[in-house]
Amino acid sequence: MFYNIDKKIITEALNAITLRPEDLNLLKKSTSKFIPLLIDSGNGFLLRPISSMEENPFFSVIDILTHRNPKFINDISSFREEWLRNNLYSIFAGNKYYNID
Repeated sequence: MFYNIDKKIITEALNAITLRPEDLNLLKKSTSKFIPLLIDSGNGFLLRPISSMEENPFFSVIDILTHRNPKFINDISSFREEWLRNNLYSIFAGNKYYNID
């Protein structure tokens, strides 16, 4: 069914949503509930907790990516901020307003 998808892309996608053994140190600091979509047992098996089926998968993915890269939220928000900035400029007829540090 998915024969045309590159194996590297599938591997990267699975690694992004899988809780790996090396991620456990990152989660020790977490104070919120975290339910991973997949758990890598470290021996080639992936486990899917039943509890992951009742939670929104996007929250789990954002949590794990934020634990791995604390700047993740800023990285994905920068595109939205640029979009908003461009819309504001168009409302006020151009970029005649500048941010001064």
